[in-house]
Amino acid sequence: MCPNYNHELLDEITPTVRVLIGSYLIFGLCFDIVCYKYRHLAQFILYFESISALLYTLVPSVLYLTMTTFFMTTLYFLLFLGFYCDSGYQLVFHNLSLAIQIFGVRLYAYEADDGYLDIARNVLLILLLFIGQATIAILTKYIVDLNQKRTNSMLANIKLLDGMHEGLLILSKSTQSTMFMNYAANKLIKNFIAAKDDLEKSNYFQICRAKTVFKPFKL
Repeated sequence: MCPNYNHELLDEITPTVRVLIGSYLIFGLCFDIVCYKYRHLAQFILYFESISALLYTLVPSVLYLTMTTFFMTTLYFLLFLGFYCDSGYQLVFHNLSLAIQIFGVRLYAYEADDGYLDIARNVLLILLLFIGQATIAILTKYIVDLNQKRTNSMLANIKLLDGMHEGLLILSKSTQSTMFMNYAANKLIKNFIAAKDDLEKSNYFQICRAKTVFKPFKL
């Protein structure tokens, strides 16, 4: 057993915590399977891992006493990278659980002898962790929004081209395949050249020679 910890507190709650950890492991396994089916539930994994980290430290361990606050902060940062799902609540809860572990469990349950300088350093570590996580979250949000904006712009352009009365057919000369075809072109091809399903099998030059329907030009 760990020689330096709050025996009055931890010895009393350890049996209960062990049962909770066992139940958490079973629940976590089932929850992972459910998340594979319902991906929107994956945002709760970070909450689950943060609570699990707190429960593990409530069982007296020499390993936990030798664990530095820098190592704990690094571990929480890796958990954030692995399970963050674009939620501000995740960011706050994750850093709050680390603060509870450092300033609550470590100081009270394990009676760590930290001076003012150590406390200030730990506060700085949590602050740097929060800034780093917030920066990554902002960059991720920006990239996702930029990709969504590009997708919406592309869909709007396709809708605009589909609304044209003129037929537009873009073919690849190298692969002899269709790159784009709007609604009017699809209708013309079905009526005058080939069925839509046979378009990929149609010869490139045969389609380009149909000058009565399309006027080919090089881009």
